Amino acid sequence: MAEVGNEVQHRLREEILSQFKGVVTELEPHRWVEYGLTFGVAPKDALGLFKTLKDDDRFRFNMLVDVTAVDW
Repeated sequence: MAEVGNEVQHRLREEILSQFKGVVTELEPHRWVEYGLTFGVAPKDALGLFKTLKDDDRFRFNMLVDVTAVDW
């Protein structure tokens, strides 16, 4: 994986990977590394993940920027 651009992102990345082990998959960030983190999540786990990221005091996310999908 590419190196995360700053300490806040690094701590957030570590916390998400720890809290959601087996739920999220870290994806290659390509050119977005300086703007945020990129993870994959199965549709069945998405709602629970989003609720936790919004409501848990460790995360307190207040905006969802991008959701994309691939249908084979």
